[in-house]
Amino acid sequence: MFHGEKIFWIGIRESEIAATGQLFDGSITVFGSNKRNNYSFEKEKNIRIDYNKDNDKLSSFISKTASKILQKNPQCKFLLYYPMEVDEYDPIISEHAICMNSSTITDLLENKIYTKLWLSKIIPVIPFTTMLGTELSYDYMCDAFPDENSFVIQGTFSCGGSGTWLISNDDDMKTVLSDINAQSIYTVTPFQEKNISVNLHLIIYEQEILLFPASVQIIYENQRHLCYGGADFFMLNQLPSNIISKVQQYGELIGKHLQAGGYRGVCGIDFLTTPDEVFFMEVNARFQSSSFLINDTLNKCSLPSLQELHMDSFYQKNSSFTIPDLVIEKSFYNYSFHLDMKNQMKYIWEKSKECPEVYQRIDDDLDWNIPMENNTYLFKLVFNTNIACISPEYTCRLYNGFHYDFNLLDGIPWTKQIKRFKVLLLNLGIRINKQAQEQLVQNGGVNYKIFYAIDLSVDGKLFLNVPYKVDFSELSPFEVVYQNNEYWLNYYEHPIAKVSVRTNDLLAQKFTKNHICYNEIAYLGVDRLRIHQRNGCFFVSA
Repeated sequence: MFHGEKIFWIGIRESEIAATGQLFDGSITVFGSNKRNNYSFEKEKNIRIDYNKDNDKLSSFISKTASKILQKNPQCKFLLYYPMEVDEYDPIISEHAICMNSSTITDLLENKIYTKLWLSKIIPVIPFTTMLGTELSYDYMCDAFPDENSFVIQGTFSCGGSGTWLISNDDDMKTVLSDINAQSIYTVTPFQEKNISVNLHLIIYEQEILLFPASVQIIYENQRHLCYGGADFFMLNQLPSNIISKVQQYGELIGKHLQAGGYRGVCGIDFLTTPDEVFFMEVNARFQSSSFLINDTLNKCSLPSLQELHMDSFYQKNSSFTIPDLVIEKSFYNYSFHLDMKNQMKYIWEKSKECPEVYQRIDDDLDWNIPMENNTYLFKLVFNTNIACISPEYTCRLYNGFHYDFNLLDGIPWTKQIKRFKVLLLNLGIRINKQAQEQLVQNGGVNYKIFYAIDLSVDGKLFLNVPYKVDFSELSPFEVVYQNNEYWLNYYEHPIAKVSVRTNDLLAQKFTKNHICYNEIAYLGVDRLRIHQRNGCFFVSA
């Protein structure tokens, strides 16, 4: 295919090609190490930018870097994460870019309005209307959909939450007006309260379509923007079987439509699922944020990466490789930068080393000391378990510990916000540092194995049974430490209150004269004494 020619990757993160073997000779990325033939904009400019926003300096960096590479290797080729961005670079990149679809099909797919109209004849699409920026108002949207009160506004071209807003009242509308271009066209759709977002990867050949396992997308709201937070491949199997089947069926239908239109290579399809139906949302004519997890599984099976399959599809009518049904048992969450949460994020990054549910930590050589733009990518944690589940209301319920929009250190003593304090502890769990554990061992050891929770007394005023050594509890901001001969409860390393931790009851290991262990008769907790009925108990009913 490209035997003897050097291929460089142009993408967002160096980690995107971590599981592609020897396919690439180097990379030009926004975030990266500047090592192993990686050229990193971050390292060059000493800043972490929000890559979802247009940046002329980034485009210039990519163009100049590619020109330098070509001076050394005139036959070098470039494969792009986001092929449509090639027009933003020096024409020399376009001349050396490989596996590019025609602008006719990519321009169509980039325009979310045209794509919905094009595909609405073959699959369900959520009802929508279009409005000019000058027309957008909450009342106008309510008039367009009289039975609705919450709406999603989306720009014709949007990415990563930039250009997508959730509006539920007139104040929300006023908040986002500064981001609205008066002369641009926007789509307005009624917000579906009961929904789960699903993403599906395809590789399209002239005569074959490869479908890969779908993932549930983690979508969160940030200042009225609907943002992408990560993906959970485990969670897909929690969806109703008819919904899973429709995702596959509609994915193949779209794939055939793209195939007939001359599209080749990788793409991602976003669906919005409800309890009864699957709606098409958009086609992303590029690699996806979750592509690296599919590559990880392909690599472990000694199979070619998505990048190699993408290249193969441009030169072969059918796949040169036999790809079996894959099972992807991973999830991941993206952590973004916000100035007022920097210390908390740094804390989570450090503590993630000790979390057994964390499969991999990826930060693309993050330097915490350089300037950072709000909402820029910090790092991602990959997990060997699900990080979300389906709620009874059919929404994606993310584990509470991944939302960091709370703050207990706001100058208010914990005694003045006991309910908030208690709820956070019960939801996030607790850690015990090494020194505190060693001290507790001398007093019988931590008593937690019955319920995987510890009995905690806070200043003798609040008694709690707090989750301990459960999923994700090693990422908790709460930690018991031992200092100056006292146990303290810390919140992001800030002392909150003195605590006492109930240890194993040594008396419970003693035996009655009939050789019955005390702990088989009764259990003593901070808040209760529980009697165990057993066959030897006089009061057990016949």
